[in-house]
Amino acid sequence: MIRTAIVASLMMSVAPSAYADAVHDIVKAEQDFDAYTAIHGFTHGFHYWSAEDGVTIGPKGPRPIHKLLSDAIAKDPSESDAPSKLRWWPLRAATSTSGDLGWDLGGWKNGNDPNGGWYFTIWARQADGSWHWMVDTGAGKAPLTEVPAAGAVAADGVAANRSKTAKGDIETADTALDAALTSVSPAGYAPALAADAIMGGSDGVPATTADARTAAIAKRPAGVWQRDFIKVSAAGDLGYTYGHAGNQGTYLRVWRNDGEAGWHIVADIFQPAAK
Repeated sequence: MIRTAIVASLMMSVAPSAYADAVHDIVKAEQDFDAYTAIHGFTHGFHYWSAEDGVTIGPKGPRPIHKLLSDAIAKDPSESDAPSKLRWWPLRAATSTSGDLGWDLGGWKNGNDPNGGWYFTIWARQADGSWHWMVDTGAGKAPLTEVPAAGAVAADGVAANRSKTAKGDIETADTALDAALTSVSPAGYAPALAADAIMGGSDGVPATTADARTAAIAKRPAGVWQRDFIKVSAAGDLGYTYGHAGNQGTYLRVWRNDGEAGWHIVADIFQPAAK
């Protein structure tokens, strides 16, 4: 079974620990989210698995999807969707060492459509111990032949650099990058990216190599970049921000504490605004 293969892969690639358990939990939550939506449809699936302050990021920017769906269900409790044909599967995941914040990148397909793509989701452990997602967005589109099939999930390395000043540090790094992108050019991205960073957007394959990231950077718009939101793990080793580039689109960044090397972006997604 796919789930068995995923668990085995994680346990081989990451030593048994709270970190490995949290990565496994995110993988399982993503799979359960997919399975639940397949049965109950989009409205109830996305409502059940999103956090109360969960948002989706798309061409119209951040949308409070949990609240919007809550309102729709309250207006008509009998409302139900047909089982969803949208299927997705995790491919790469990571969490904070405190096991309260993490992310995963995966593939998706929709029924018999020959085209598919990638999603990117940020997950947070809730007060009751369950995982629900905070942010859900697309990370690229391509023919399904270019999207990796479901299988073993790659677990990113542990940051293992805790900080009591993480929020302020991320705000400083994020603000500095926004300023560089505003006053210099998209080339300001390069120093902020981790060597294993993912860069994604509305189209194409997510960039995971230096050459691919250089090409992705060149497509980022010039303009005034500004942060709108920040959240940091309890350990102070992982956090994320999202904001806007003028009226040209919305960015989502995941920052990792690399110790003396400073904070670096391990995932950067940009969604162009609707035209």
